[in-house]
Amino acid sequence: TNMHFALKVINLAMVKEDKIDQLKNEIEILKTLDHKNIIKAFETFQMRANKKLMIVMELCTGGDLFARLPYSERHATVCIKQILSAISYMH
Repeated sequence: TNMHFALKVINLAMVKEDKIDQLKNEIEILKTLDHKNIIKAFETFQMRANKKLMIVMELCTGGDLFARLPYSERHATVCIKQILSAISYMH
């Protein structure tokens, strides 16, 4: 299909036992979100043998926000509006 994905690996051994259910719940919520400014999560897999949780996600190739520093005021305004749009959608 020529589709590319990102794979986020979470080491559950590093997550406090009482937070694992909360983490899994938040991932399930993320999988239901559909907004242009929120990375799409498609599927999760858990490797019980090595306590790894893997999330198959939309691949974004633009790098992180800090790699693009410094921002002009205009560009920062665009980024903040996109972030606020995503936050508004989630709430």
